[in-house]
Amino acid sequence: SPSRWFKEFGISITMAVLVHIVFKGWIASEAASRFTHDRRSGALELILSTPLTVHEILHGYYLSLFKQFAWPLVGVLCFDVFLFLMADTTGTANEDIVLVGVVGEITFFVDIVALVLVSMWQSMLATKVNNAAGASVARVMLLPWIIFFALLTGVNLLDFNIDQHGTLWTWIWAIISVGNSVLFARQAWRKLENDFRATATLRMVKSTPIRNFFRLIFSGKKTPTSQP
Repeated sequence: SPSRWFKEFGISITMAVLVHIVFKGWIASEAASRFTHDRRSGALELILSTPLTVHEILHGYYLSLFKQFAWPLVGVLCFDVFLFLMADTTGTANEDIVLVGVVGEITFFVDIVALVLVSMWQSMLATKVNNAAGASVARVMLLPWIIFFALLTGVNLLDFNIDQHGTLWTWIWAIISVGNSVLFARQAWRKLENDFRATATLRMVKSTPIRNFFRLIFSGKKTPTSQP
């Protein structure tokens, strides 16, 4: 029945979203902690004194994160498949489940890449792991939801004649989420490739305050001072 499908489908989606949030938060924290800890210990400056290029150094960090999260990622994907199979895929609901599942996995992978890059760059600017990870989560995970609900609220308030079918809003969410992640990932990747060596030798005057949400999302850098 439709009510039974909605209940099972809703439970599966909720569980998948919660698992994805926890996993992405874990990745953001770990990616941010690498540079932050290495800067504090002086290991990063030591690495920069070697003949290794910036690209080779970053590749080493990427590979380290991949080795740490490869099997946990496989576990999350297996759990997603399990939830997909447990949902009622019969009748007219089949296309909706497939669409939500495909969109969910695409945004999941794009968000992971964006969180790694943004967290690594933010860890070059922040003095604390929580600040760097929080800035990354705000950009990649929270901002798309703010945009989406603002758009949804605006459409309802202005009474635009837009198809309210769930499929349309699923695609709108996908475009907002993927576009947002690609934008911030590209920005962070370019900064890491171009400004990594210069930024690594600087220290921040003050940590990014978590309480200032809009600065947390939109500020790309802080005023550095040279190491004494």
